[in-house]
Amino acid sequence: MKLNKTILLILLGLSAFCQVGKANATCSQDGNIVRAVSTVNSIYYYIAPSSTGITPYNVYFFVRDTDMMNANMLLAALAGGHRVSILGSATSCPTTGPNRFGGEVQTVNVLPRY
Repeated sequence: MKLNKTILLILLGLSAFCQVGKANATCSQDGNIVRAVSTVNSIYYYIAPSSTGITPYNVYFFVRDTDMMNANMLLAALAGGHRVSILGSATSCPTTGPNRFGGEVQTVNVLPRY
């Protein structure tokens, strides 16, 4: 009986730990930028992932007009045809739909063309 309680407490602790990890999760995506759309105070970048499986889709992220460093890096990658890796603020990457929202851009990595 004591062993069952111990196992139950361990499982509950692991479950709570996994839930805390999800709160800090972010959406990370790599691929090619297929388009950029400018609005009044932000730019949306649509990424075609490196592997989309059977159904093609895009993950889109936005950059505020005050974040010109990331905006310029992404526009240069679009113009040069470079792959990018973007970390967005969405709690997780959506798994359904043709256009999936990844949140606000947190980190940009421009990858070499090959």
